[in-house]
Amino acid sequence: MIVNVVESHPARKLSRALESSTPLLIVVNRDSSEDFKKAFALLEVYCAGKIDFLCGVANKGDEEYDNFNGWLSDPQPDSNRLVYLNTEKFEKYFYNGELATLTSEAVDQFLQDIKDGKILPHSAPEETPEAAAETPETVETPETAETVETAETAETTG
Repeated sequence: MIVNVVESHPARKLSRALESSTPLLIVVNRDSSEDFKKAFALLEVYCAGKIDFLCGVANKGDEEYDNFNGWLSDPQPDSNRLVYLNTEKFEKYFYNGELATLTSEAVDQFLQDIKDGKILPHSAPEETPEAAAETPETVETPETAETVETAETAETTG
């Protein structure tokens, strides 16, 4: 069974996976192309009877997709992807092979490489010094402190 992980009311099985820190193997569907359809069909068979992780799908256009996709911070945001989520640590691992040629053996190798530390978790890009320089910092002066205090007072009394 493959659970839709971005429905507005996720399946009870997904909630249990998160509560019990059961890892998720998710195929992200961004365009319903043939490579996605092949990967989804393969995962339906591959995931049958698996108890050490839960399989899911995230379909572009579903209600919570944009939030999920933003959280993923996928380095290939326009491609269909296979993603492994370690729900205990909320670590994300991206399969870098082609989904059109995905096999059960390739999924096994992907999961083994994660366990062996050969594939490192993806992290969101850190803010670059250039981006930090573009964000002006507010220097606190007596005038700015008074302005903030006045705004906070207005919020609590309004």
